[in-house]
Amino acid sequence: MKRKHFIIYLEEAHNCRLVRQDSRGYSVYRNPENGMMTGVPADDPLRTASICMACFNLVIAPPDTHKDEYLKFTKNKEQKNL
Repeated sequence: MKRKHFIIYLEEAHNCRLVRQDSRGYSVYRNPENGMMTGVPADDPLRTASICMACFNLVIAPPDTHKDEYLKFTKNKEQKNL
């Protein structure tokens, strides 16, 4: 997924707000509903793992195109925390 499309998804679908942006393009977003924050790398296109990690950190649902990967990602995270 293109970085700009993911940022539009964060801002419009989940009302996430840009907190700060690094000079190299790295952005930090906050979910105002729960106060959680995450970084969005400057890579374009974004890797699936980056999208899953950002959605996991913000406690939001991933874009429809990445739901299967997100479920695998969260399952692996839960197993590591046990």
